[in-house]
Amino acid sequence: MEADEPDTGGTADEARVDRGSRDGMAFRELFHHHFASLYRFVYRYVHSAETAKDLVHEAFLLLWRQRAQVSLDSTSAKSYLFTIARYRALDYLRRRRREEQWQRRYADPIMADGEPALATDPYQELAASETAAAIRHAVDTLPRRQREVLLLRWQRQASYDEIAETLGISPKTVAIHVGRAIQRLRELLAQTR
Repeated sequence: MEADEPDTGGTADEARVDRGSRDGMAFRELFHHHFASLYRFVYRYVHSAETAKDLVHEAFLLLWRQRAQVSLDSTSAKSYLFTIARYRALDYLRRRRREEQWQRRYADPIMADGEPALATDPYQELAASETAAAIRHAVDTLPRRQREVLLLRWQRQASYDEIAETLGISPKTVAIHVGRAIQRLRELLAQTR
């Protein structure tokens, strides 16, 4: 070091800052270069403009978080982005399909504001109506946080991690709330039988 040059306090910090700015510039270039093609690719899976944008943003976010393990050169990053985007789109479709199945099986006849779905037998219709009312009442009597967690789990088919992120709690706490809510529902529904 020459006498005129100030001591910056450490070359490791300088290298990290320099690498961070280079990573940021490379990332911006990748984003601008690949966003449109990734968007079109994901849109073909999900058929929703907003969902496609969200999934592509998630793919870029995951790439940014994994930038230490992945080279930000154009070829490997493009391959990585398309793989992430494909898996995100497929996960979204699976989650949506589960939600639709749940809606058809349970939510429509149980959670609907109107009449329950018509049963083929009047006794079955009465039993379904009574069961739906008992379940609604039991869910309504749960503590607020247990009710929120349970409805996110059942209605949206959200994972424990997704519920934890939505509610700002840990996945372990979500598991505890689900377990307690199910136990409480069993007790309440056993009393109604």
